[in-house]
Amino acid sequence: MSSIKKLEELLKNDILPEVKENIDELLKEIKKSNTKENQDELKYMQDVCAYFEEALLNIDNNSMTEEIALNVLEDLDGMKFDEDDI
Repeated sequence: MSSIKKLEELLKNDILPEVKENIDELLKEIKKSNTKENQDELKYMQDVCAYFEEALLNIDNNSMTEEIALNVLEDLDGMKFDEDDI
């Protein structure tokens, strides 16, 4: 499987749904406690969502290269390990 296809499936099936779920949870939390920390976290998650949605657009436009897809996959793998350390 190509890196582009693997990235596309990962983004559509795992990452974007999880990011959007986190955004929804943050919006609920902000309704309870509108702190700067919650606002900053929401902004960060919205930026992450936009980045991954742009990556999907690039895949759809055939402007994503195998090299870029591989780099994004490696970054995602690194993020996963960072999360596991928490």
